[in-house]
Amino acid sequence: MASTLEDLRAFPEDVRVVMGFALYQAQCGGKHLSAKPLKGFKGAGGGRRSTTSGAREGHVMTVASEYTASSGNVFSDLGLPQSDELLAKAALASQILEIARSQRLTQVETARILGTTQPQVSDLFSGRLAGFSLDRLIRYLNAMDRDVRIVVGPKAESRARATVEVTGKVTGQGGGVSL
Repeated sequence: MASTLEDLRAFPEDVRVVMGFALYQAQCGGKHLSAKPLKGFKGAGGGRRSTTSGAREGHVMTVASEYTASSGNVFSDLGLPQSDELLAKAALASQILEIARSQRLTQVETARILGTTQPQVSDLFSGRLAGFSLDRLIRYLNAMDRDVRIVVGPKAESRARATVEVTGKVTGQGGGVSL
C-alpha cells in the first residue's frame, strides 16, 4: 500500500501547489478557504475519540501509523520544482489573505485595492500561485500598506544550500513582512 505522501505526489503539479498552499496554511495555524471540518466533528480538533477496540457510531478510532517528517518546505515534500520560490509565494499570499480577512474585505474590495480583478484575487486566496511572481505579491502587500523588507545574509553552515524565507505577522494596520 502506498503512503499518503506518495499518493499526494501522484497528483498533477497545479493540484499539488494548491494542496501545498492549504497544508502551508494549516502548518501556520491558518485555514484554507476550501477547508471544511470532518462530518461529525464540532470544528477543528473538536471531535470525540474512542480508545476502545471497536468503533462506535459517532466516534473516531485513532490508529498508530508511521509518518514522514517534513523537510520544512511542504512544496519540496510534495516533489514540486522551485519549491523555495513556491514557499515564499505561499507565505506572501497568506499574508495578503490574512490582511484582507483582518480588514473584513471582500474579494472585490481586495481586488480594487490591489489593482486587479476578483478572479485573480480568488486564484491567489485559493493557492493557485502560478500567475503570481514574487515581485507582484510584494507590490500587492505595498498596496495594502505593508512594508516589505528584503534581508540578505550568509547561509548557515548547518544547511547544504541557501534558502528564501518569509517572516512577519499580520497586525491590523501597518506592520511589515521581511523576505
